[in-house]
Amino acid sequence: MTSIEDSKTRGYKYIVLHHTATQKCMSAEEMKMSMFYTWVQNKGFQYIPTHYIVGCSWDFVKVNDMELVVWATLNPEANRNGVHIEIVGDFNIDKPNDAQYEMVNQLIQWILEKHPDMEIKGHWDFQPKNCPWVNFDWSRIKTGVVKEDVEKKEVKQDKITFSLSRYYSVLPDQSRYY
Repeated sequence: MTSIEDSKTRGYKYIVLHHTATQKCMSAEEMKMSMFYTWVQNKGFQYIPTHYIVGCSWDFVKVNDMELVVWATLNPEANRNGVHIEIVGDFNIDKPNDAQYEMVNQLIQWILEKHPDMEIKGHWDFQPKNCPWVNFDWSRIKTGVVKEDVEKKEVKQDKITFSLSRYYSVLPDQSRYY
């Protein structure tokens, strides 16, 4: 875990895109509650490890200030120098909708206005994890940075390993999640 003190070494090199690996498409606020329940209440973190969440219905929520170093990956370089955006959905199975691409692009452009030299990366650029994955269309991300072809970075994971990487818990009003 990190703390406010760690933010003194903060850099702005990357905007790192993630997917939540949840099959239920929910709003950004609902996902924030689910992540709070998982990371803060159940796992004892001081905060939810992301900066922004983009929901399924043209919405996003700010989770932490960009100045805070969040430990969203297992890679310290990505964490100390990245602004992390979670996109609700499991892009191994489904595709983001048009509203999600539009909201991600607006959010990226807003971040780039403040820090114009940042590169757009996927979680999998920093550790072997299918995040975001095959159904995420990088050509729909509007930036000056050309994204490498996703097939060149393919990570082999078996079904058991992948299912263990899904880390969100049910919301208080849900009996289960997928």
